Amino acid sequence: MDSIIDQINQLKAKIQLNASKEELLAYFHEPSQKEANIKWKALIKDWDYDHLPELTRKIYYPWIDVIASMYDKPETIETDDYCCKKCNQPLIVFDFSSPAWTWAKLCGRGGYMWICPHCIYQESFKQTIMN
Repeated sequence: MDSIIDQINQLKAKIQLNASKEELLAYFHEPSQKEANIKWKALIKDWDYDHLPELTRKIYYPWIDVIASMYDKPETIETDDYCCKKCNQPLIVFDFSSPAWTWAKLCGRGGYMWICPHCIYQESFKQTIMN
């Protein structure tokens, strides 16, 4: 499990997100949209998103939600047999879920997400649940 957490931490470092695991999970589990927005603003306050490579900015879901979902269910993270279309490195797949407030507002989404941890690319998302 430590190597999976290390992998999440490396991904977080590559996108230059300085928020702690605890801060991300506090945002992720917040059922109130208003409170989640306050926490979101605190998370992105020092994040220089505009300087990320263009490929990293092409996303299905915000990276904060992706990283928080990975921290929430690290046991679902696996290395996949498929390789990234951009760099040909192995992808990781996991059971993504949108934050708690999206489920409370009846707009939650979940499913399998494939990402490339090497070029920081959200390769694919297969939605399996929504409300």
